[in-house]
Amino acid sequence: MADRDSQTEWEREVADLLDAGQTFLAQDLAEQGLSDFPDSDRLRILRAGALTRTGALADALSTLEPLLARFVIDDAPYKRAATALDKLIDGRGGKRATKNVAELAEALDELRGKRQLVQSLDADSLELLGRVYDEAWAQSGGREHLELASAMHRAAFERTGRLRPGIGAAVASWQLRRRSEARKLAEAVLAQHAELADMSDAVQRFWNTGMAGAAHLMLNQPTRAQDMYAQAITDVNIGADAVVPLLRQVRQLEAAGVKLPVGLLETLKPPRVVVFTGHPLDRPDQRPARFPAALEAALRAEIDERLERMDARVGYSSAACGSDLLFVEAMLDRGGEVNVILPFDQEDYIAASVRYAGPRWEMRFRNALKLANSVTYATTEHYLGHDNLFRFANQMLHGMATMRARFLETEPHLLAVWDMDEGSLPGGAADFIDQWADIMRLSIIDLDDVLTRVAPKPAPKAAAAAADTLAKTGRERHIRGILFADLVGFSKLGEERIPAYMDFLARLKDELAKGIEPPMINTWGDAIVAVMPKAVDLVDYALRLKASVPALSGPEHGFAQPMNVRISLHAGPVFEGNDPFHSRLNYYGAHINRAARLEPVTVPGHVYATQQFVALLTSEESALRNEAEAAGQDWRSPVVAEYVGVLELAKNFGDQPVYHIRDAD
Repeated sequence: MADRDSQTEWEREVADLLDAGQTFLAQDLAEQGLSDFPDSDRLRILRAGALTRTGALADALSTLEPLLARFVIDDAPYKRAATALDKLIDGRGGKRATKNVAELAEALDELRGKRQLVQSLDADSLELLGRVYDEAWAQSGGREHLELASAMHRAAFERTGRLRPGIGAAVASWQLRRRSEARKLAEAVLAQHAELADMSDAVQRFWNTGMAGAAHLMLNQPTRAQDMYAQAITDVNIGADAVVPLLRQVRQLEAAGVKLPVGLLETLKPPRVVVFTGHPLDRPDQRPARFPAALEAALRAEIDERLERMDARVGYSSAACGSDLLFVEAMLDRGGEVNVILPFDQEDYIAASVRYAGPRWEMRFRNALKLANSVTYATTEHYLGHDNLFRFANQMLHGMATMRARFLETEPHLLAVWDMDEGSLPGGAADFIDQWADIMRLSIIDLDDVLTRVAPKPAPKAAAAAADTLAKTGRERHIRGILFADLVGFSKLGEERIPAYMDFLARLKDELAKGIEPPMINTWGDAIVAVMPKAVDLVDYALRLKASVPALSGPEHGFAQPMNVRISLHAGPVFEGNDPFHSRLNYYGAHINRAARLEPVTVPGHVYATQQFVALLTSEESALRNEAEAAGQDWRSPVVAEYVGVLELAKNFGDQPVYHIRDAD
């Protein structure tokens, strides 16, 4: 970090962190900066923006309260004062004059000590405020939040002419039923777009064209709107995610009464997400043949045909020699997005699942990882011969593909290469298919059928290298959810408060015992650690813990004020056994440490989780949903997982994608 000698330097560094997606660092640094520069409106707004992205919306709005107490956010108070003055001038006296005087006095009192926000804030801050209140409105549905979002976006548009805040203001006005105002803003956006239509920046051109499409919708120009949206999504390939904000905005307008042109939702159709599982190449001397090397070309043709039929744009797969790599290469050749998930250390994976097929496949594996859009590890630790790591990787494939598809406002499809043999190793194709309950989104390539049609000759015994032998440890690892929690403010408790704290722990234990309890829980000082087999059970426990801590502490229980808690969740393979010192169940391994690294940086009063935990949770919830639907019942997740960003963990534990977990509305 650079030395920060001035308010401007603090503001610039926080803004840079926020732009880089370092959300937690940005909000932490903004809080530090506000202690030195409490009058910095920009630091206050940047902190609110960071808190909003972490899911801590209530904290963000609380941060902004001192700002809004000093500013009016539009010219409505001025208009009310002018109207009251006009009435007074035109009045004839009597009771009416008295009422006019009262109205003017009330309007002037509202204005006293205030000034317009746009006179002091920069355009970037105004636009960020608009997004904060957009999110507040999305979560609360409160008209006041939509009014604030409208005013902020409008001020940013008037200051800069940027189309996104202009349309943000127009859409908010439309939702507020101020249709005339919305149309005037839409016309101003189109006038600005006409001047920017030939701009060279492709990404900015995409957004400007999409915003022009929304403006045409509000002006009841469906054909021109359709043309703008079609141009936006075909003008340049800017990634699968880009269509989502346009689609959501269109659906907002439709919900607010805007009539959509026929075919627009098809034009803005989200990309198809495909998750893949399939058999690897036969190992040396494998009999009978399942996937001999001679089958490669025919199977690749089958995969190509299915992907074309499915219009696959986003793919999730592992990368074993054989089916996996054929899928990855087919998606890359289609220009699709490829996300690879490996179950453990890369070199161990090569030894276990790639190298036995020969150097050509190993080269293809390394090339695929270089070209993939993302490579994620279920765990970066060694294989140790534990096959359940393959199953954990499948759960991550299922969960991550589902999360991505839902962000894109669609559902994932499973493409499987399978020989219809019911027997399966943990993490194999049949095992994956067994966990995929929605047969309407399942497509199977019958490997045995391809083998019969091609009828290859058996491969020579010496055609493939011998498989590496990886030693298996004496103890198995188990996939578990892990919770770390820290009671905020414990270190500031005086010695006289410790008995009250001990009583609080007893109340907390009794309250949490009303639900499913962890098989292992431990405390020391202000820390709580718990481990559970199921992610769905642990997230319920975490949210009950979050609610119980402040409810069971406070003045009535001997504390100056209610306590708060930080909670982090993680999932991964851990060793399980009895602790020899106290003969109770305990867990060991790198993932216990990784879970602990997230907790210190979480926002008090909130629950944060790693990508591994959320993927496991999503996979488990998908199974619950499918079971309920098969029984003719409705099922709705009790929680929402919102992506926050990438957090750099302490003590060289690397980067970690983080999610905010909250109760569903």
